[in-house]
Amino acid sequence: MEYSFEFVGGVNNSYTIVTTSEVVYEIKFKPSQYLSKLNNFEENLIFEFIIEVLYRPENIALTLDKYLAPTICKVFHDFYNLKNDSVTVYICDSSDGRHHVRKRKFDNWFDEFNDNSFVKFDDIILDKENNEFPIAFILKKANPNFNKICEDFINTINENN
Repeated sequence: MEYSFEFVGGVNNSYTIVTTSEVVYEIKFKPSQYLSKLNNFEENLIFEFIIEVLYRPENIALTLDKYLAPTICKVFHDFYNLKNDSVTVYICDSSDGRHHVRKRKFDNWFDEFNDNSFVKFDDIILDKENNEFPIAFILKKANPNFNKICEDFINTINENN
């Protein structure tokens, strides 16, 4: 089972999900031209994947919700049905020091729900202070530019680290 979701659209290609505990999530596929310019990625095809809590009732803790992951998977598929040649980048938020926990959760979701039509590459981006930011790079195996995109991603990570 999964939750229903709504494609809101807009600049960030947003979707909303409302859970049974009335937590509202926004799933964004934000155009990321700054990432496309790093190593000649085709503009308008690279998107940053963002999961954001828009609303949480005061008495509700954000706990493991077994229906959220399959719903996000459905959202992912819906987006790729709209933009089949897209590349999605997921950068784990590190502002609270829980970036490795987020990476593990995302990796588990990907492994559990990938129907073998997507491929994911993982790496770490380092900032000037050597802080780590786990990053995942996802695209369809059937992407016509698969080899070039993979090569560009590897080069981008190597150049920026």
